[in-house]
This record gives sequence, C-alpha cells and structure tokens, in this order.
Amino acid sequence: MSFERAGEALPPIRYERGGRWSHLIGAPLGWRDYAKTALIVICAALVNEFLNGFSHSNHPNIIYLLSIIICAHLYGARSAYLACVLAFVSYNYFDLSPRFSVSLSTFDDYFSLAGYLSVGVVTAHMAGRIRAESDLSRSHAGTAQSLFEASREMSATDDESAIFGQLVRHLAEGTGAAVSLSDKGEWLSAPGEALAPEQVRRRLSGETLEEDDAEWVVSPLGRDDRRVGAVAWRRPKDAKTAEALGKVNRVLIEVAAAAIARSRLSDIRAEMQTKAQSNRLRDALVSSISHDLRTPLTAILTSATSLRTYGDRFSDEVRTDLAQTIAEEAERLDRIVTNILSITKIEADALSVELRPTPLCDIARVAATRLGAGAKMIRLDITGDPLIIDADPILLDQALVNVLQNAARYSPPAGDIEVAAWREGDTARLRIADHGPGVQPDEYEMIFEKFYRSPRTSAAVSGSGLGLSIVQGLVQSQNGSVTAGPRADGASGLVIDLSFPLSGASSA
Repeated sequence: MSFERAGEALPPIRYERGGRWSHLIGAPLGWRDYAKTALIVICAALVNEFLNGFSHSNHPNIIYLLSIIICAHLYGARSAYLACVLAFVSYNYFDLSPRFSVSLSTFDDYFSLAGYLSVGVVTAHMAGRIRAESDLSRSHAGTAQSLFEASREMSATDDESAIFGQLVRHLAEGTGAAVSLSDKGEWLSAPGEALAPEQVRRRLSGETLEEDDAEWVVSPLGRDDRRVGAVAWRRPKDAKTAEALGKVNRVLIEVAAAAIARSRLSDIRAEMQTKAQSNRLRDALVSSISHDLRTPLTAILTSATSLRTYGDRFSDEVRTDLAQTIAEEAERLDRIVTNILSITKIEADALSVELRPTPLCDIARVAATRLGAGAKMIRLDITGDPLIIDADPILLDQALVNVLQNAARYSPPAGDIEVAAWREGDTARLRIADHGPGVQPDEYEMIFEKFYRSPRTSAAVSGSGLGLSIVQGLVQSQNGSVTAGPRADGASGLVIDLSFPLSGASSA
C-alpha cells in the first residue's frame, strides 16, 4: 500500500516476513547485481596486487573479507556467497604458491576456502537480519505515517461524502479496489470504474447471506447503533499480506467512522445553534415590531375615534390636523410593514430585483420629498450628471428613504441632513451625513447588523434596529455597497456612503 504525501509517493509497505532460512538464502538478484559483485571483488584484487608491491604481510585476507562484507551489505546473501567464491579464487590465484594458478592441493587451500565460505555465511546472515529488521522498521514507520496522513486528511473536512471518498481511495491503494455504502444510500468506489460483485453489494446493503465472496472483505463502518455505513475491499491473494493489510484497513475504518461521527455532531450542533439564533431573532423581531406597530396604530385609532365622536364639535383646523395625523401614521405603518417584508425576503433570499438604467440623483430627490416634514432638514448637493446606474427604482427608493429617516430620527431639530452625489471613475457615489450623536468607531460595521442599536442612542430614540440592515441588503442586491463612518469636518454625526457601478461600467 502506498500513499501520496507532499507530491511524493511513499514506498510500498511489505506485510510479510521471510521464512526461517530466508536470511541465509537471500533474495533473488539480477545480472547487474552479480556483475557489480564481481566488479567489487576485482577491485579488491587490484588493490591487493598494488599493495603486494610494497609488502607481503597478511593484508589480502583483510581486503577480500572487506569486499565480502561490502557485497553482503549492498546486495544481500547471494551476492556475499558469490563474493566468497570469487575472493577465494582471486586469493588462490594471486597470493598462494604457485601464483597465477588455482589449485586445492594443500590443507591451507581447503582451510582458506572454508574460511571464506564461513565468513560469507555469517556475514550474509548478519546482513540479511539487519536488512530484514530495517525493512520491517521502515514498513512499520510507513504504515504509521500513512495512517497519520489518512487521519489528518479525514479530520480536515466535515463533508461526509469526502470522508467516504478518502476512505475508499486509501483502501483501494492497498488492495486494488474498494467500495462503500453510507447509511444514506450513497455508493462510492475506487477506482471509479471498480464494481463489486452483486453478492458483496447485497452484504453491504445489510443482507445476511449463507455464503460470502472469498475475493472480497466486507466490514461495517461504525458499531451497533453508531453504524454509518459499510465498506468492502478486494482481498489480496497472499494470506499473510491479507491479514496484515486487514489490520491496517480496520484502523482506517475506525478513523473514518470517528470522522463521520464528528461531522454529524458538528451538523447537529450547527443546526441547534441556527435554531437558537432563529428563536432569538424571532423574539427580538416580535418585541420590536409589536412596539413599532403599536405606536402608529394607537395614533390612528385615537385620531379616528376623536373624529368619529367629536368631529362636529372640532374646528376645521383640528379636523384637518387629525386627518393629517391619520395619513402620516398610516404612511409610517406602511413603511414599517414594507421593511418587515423586505427583511424577510432578504433573509429568505427571495427578494425580486429588476435592474434597469436608473438616474440615482432623481431617486435621491424623490426619496427626500417622501420624508414629509423632515424634508425641510435635507440639503441636496446633487446637481449635474444624473449618474445612471443599473438598479431597481422601487428598492433603491426604499433604501434611500430608510437612510434619510434614520438620519432625521437622530439629528437635532436644527441640524441639516446633507445629501451629496458625484461620479468617481466608473462608480456613482451618494453620501448622506447628519448631525446626530454618531457612534463609536468600533460600531461602524455593527450598525448594519439586524436589531443592533448603539448604546449611545438606544435610550433616547426608539427603533427596531432594522433600518440600516435592510439598507445593506437592498443595496447589495443591486450590486452596490454601503459603509458608515464619521464626518470629515470633525463634527458629531454619522455619514452613510453608498456606491454603485455606473450603468455599462461592469460590462465594459
């Protein structure tokens, strides 16, 4: 089984150990390995001949033994045996009398041959043991690293489908093919074209069959009431490999089951938090709206009752004033209901927007006149270019009216509301500034949140905290943006900046 990490493939993990005599027999070698072994012994012979020119001490044995150890270390037992034979032949040919001939005529000849063979066997055995333990250590380290990488990969996502996909991919890397079935009925396979036999698919679906498919291993994903699905993988033909691989795969399955359980708990927690937040918003909305609706309804009801009961006793001036009160409060009530419907549609992503070329300056003038008595406070600076933008005139008017009403609500009676519009590159800008108390710098973004009201003004001025939140939703639905900030002249107040791309600028 191999895994990809940081663009590099880890070496395959070997799951079987050799038999009792495997260290002495050694692994098969290619002809290149035998040729390299012969070359090492030839180099040892050349070094020996070179040293013979300076000394006739017992250095040949050391040189040839060193070559045997090198071959055993590099290529294993079979290379060591070949090196023993070649070293004896070279030693007999170059160092024993008569030189330049190979013979076994004396006891020393046989003793040398036996010594080389003994050294070769011992060296091959030790090299084989070291190589086997090294391979086993690398195998265990590779397995641990692979499991760690798989665990980290599965823990990095909350998507169930992604976790199932990662699991079958890792299982297939070691077995060739794997399939999974979640308890939600989603099938996944790796590689993508892998198809499990019908018998295996039925077992994955939960059926109990009398005979199992010997070529596939089926395992549940999770335990008892926490079962989240099932997986199956192709069984390796080698029994030892299948057993070792099965242990690794079951660890992967446990990791995947834990990741899926965590994902579902996260979904449940998010759902509970959403419900709790919805309940809080609903309670706040009901409380705020009930107060906002009660005020104009009370004024309308009082004025209408007074006209009905004492209308003939009132003067024309009083009757006109009462009728005007009814009309103004009815308009106020209509705006409240419109805002409620707007915030509901924005939250439900059901706001119907019809964009068409619209003169921003004209909409700003109309919105200013709709402020009623508060229109006297507005000072317009929007002469010149009409600033054509792609917008919905009705929604744009509603957004500007909300901003102007918010400015009028918090401004002192003698304070002006300054409205300025201008072109800035391919963008139309509209700025509305009041002389109210303003907000703290850390509240500039918070005032666009639903039901948020600044502690500096909430006690003195009533409201629901929905106005600017609705403005933001309406402006963004028309490809615009809205921000809040302080006045540039340093005076107290709040500045609301709206910007929209000019008509045709986004497609140019």
